[in-house]
Amino acid sequence: MSTVYGTISFDIQADQLQTLNAGEAMPTTGVVMLLADTDSNGFDAVEAFSFAEDLSTGITADGTSGDDLVLWYGDLSNSGMDGLLAAWLPSVSLGSYGSHTLSEGDALALAWFPEASMADGFIGVGASYGIFSQASGSLGSEWDVPADGSSSYGLYAFTQNSIMLPSGPESGALDSGLLVANLTTVPEPASAAALLGLVVLGGALVRRRVR
Repeated sequence: MSTVYGTISFDIQADQLQTLNAGEAMPTTGVVMLLADTDSNGFDAVEAFSFAEDLSTGITADGTSGDDLVLWYGDLSNSGMDGLLAAWLPSVSLGSYGSHTLSEGDALALAWFPEASMADGFIGVGASYGIFSQASGSLGSEWDVPADGSSSYGLYAFTQNSIMLPSGPESGALDSGLLVANLTTVPEPASAAALLGLVVLGGALVRRRVR
């Protein structure tokens, strides 16, 4: 008999998400994603991929054979302010997403892509991005999947240069360097292998001509 799950709702806030240039706020058109590590092996490098698909089929940010499940994507238009994320996810379910299973306790991470846009529908090779995940969230809950049925589970990442820190103690503010998009997406292994093959073939042709 299959297990029947309820839903989890998330309140996600981040301030300031930055571009590759530290101190420069990410534009409102940039793409933000909530990822889940479904195999408990840490978050891998993000590969070029299309995100404008049905997420229930199991879209992963670390390649077709990866396990970093995309639970949600959006931009900063809800806040209307560069660098400021304010998102409400009313219905995330545990259980199967294609060949992946989202379970209580899976680590969560926020990934942001300043150069991408919702209109693009994909993350390209060489795009800058940032990723944030820690055991104890900044002024919020732990960054992992809560129990089934949890409501308004808070995932917060506020830096010391935040524009709008929430009310309450500011001791949980993060170093601003933690929210800089200082990583770069990589090509899918198949694409990289194909490119390497072309390079090798080109080298062989050059050698033949030299002879």
